[in-house]
Amino acid sequence: MPGIKESATDTVSCPFMNRSSWLTLWRRLRYVIPPPFRTEIVARIEEEQKLVDANKKLIELFEEKIKEKIAEVWG
Repeated sequence: MPGIKESATDTVSCPFMNRSSWLTLWRRLRYVIPPPFRTEIVARIEEEQKLVDANKKLIELFEEKIKEKIAEVWG
């Protein structure tokens, strides 16, 4: 595109927008997700969080079993 070029740091520089303008634009755009997609994303994250929590409990359970077995072996 005319007027837009990549700099040495792999960022896009544009002569008519300064850093503050880019940040303002980014802050506005990153939250522009249509509600149905937002709902789907939140549902998936919550589902994954349940799996993470369940796995944390499983890790705790196995850590206890390992400690018990080590105590049994090493007495």
